[in-house]
Amino acid sequence: MKFKSVDALSQFSFRNATIHQASFENEVWTMELDGTIVKAENENNTRMEDMYCGTLFVRLKEVKVEQILEEGYKYYDANDVLKEEVPDTILSLDEYKTIYQALENAVIFDMMPSKDKEDTWELGVDIGEEDTKTYWITLSFSKSILEWDRYMNPVKEG
Repeated sequence: MKFKSVDALSQFSFRNATIHQASFENEVWTMELDGTIVKAENENNTRMEDMYCGTLFVRLKEVKVEQILEEGYKYYDANDVLKEEVPDTILSLDEYKTIYQALENAVIFDMMPSKDKEDTWELGVDIGEEDTKTYWITLSFSKSILEWDRYMNPVKEG
């Protein structure tokens, strides 16, 4: 890979990135993403403006999945009357593997440091095309390595 960032997740924006491949084995979480933004402050970004990069390869080492939460929802009719409410659900360990397998072609809507726990990140993903469900995967890890070969276009505002 031509470019490499270590322990610099905050120098990327993962919003609306597509996960083409993901795996979690032997405490290593890997993802292959498209649509990731390298922020202007990244030391590899010589353009000093937010830039899309080509396929981004993410490796997180010594990963511990703290929890996976399926986000609930409220369904209202046109008169703003609550028709259905589904609460958030914390998945069991047995259900994790199903989520890992479903990550292929999922869309990341956010990846950010946890507000509740230091050295922990929260990955928000939408899984499914017709019956989309939203999940928050809370991860802790010892090291992040992000690699890519090229830059694409600058991010256009507005």
